[in-house]
Amino acid sequence: MWYESPTVAREYVVRWNHVHDVMKQVCDGGAIYSLGYQPGTVLRANHLHDVHRSRYAVAAPNNGIFFDQGSKGYLIEDNVIYRTAGRPVRHNQNQPEWHTWKNNVLQEGDLPAELKGKLEQVERAGLEAGWREKLVARFGPL
Repeated sequence: MWYESPTVAREYVVRWNHVHDVMKQVCDGGAIYSLGYQPGTVLRANHLHDVHRSRYAVAAPNNGIFFDQGSKGYLIEDNVIYRTAGRPVRHNQNQPEWHTWKNNVLQEGDLPAELKGKLEQVERAGLEAGWREKLVARFGPL
């Protein structure tokens, strides 16, 4: 909802996702997008990178996480975000202090060399091995 009072959407857990190479044709979005006050919602251990923006897009940039109007009450913890068309995180008509932030890696460009291979979120996020194997067998390399 486009306002700051609590919505019926609450206590979601979005974790261990690997979202990359997205938003190629549109703008004003993110690898993860939120709208409205969703008490108790958690964004944890997501690996978000290579969030693009079409050169033909005319509106706002794309980000790793885009908290749109009224977004409030989230715990944002252990996420790794880098190589995004805009800033790693964007707020529209809400404030960073409306959320709880813990141990996130938010980079404007590439992931720093000293962190490569050392972040569990990067190594573990995405499809679990069994599902990955089934998809590769059916559709080829991911």
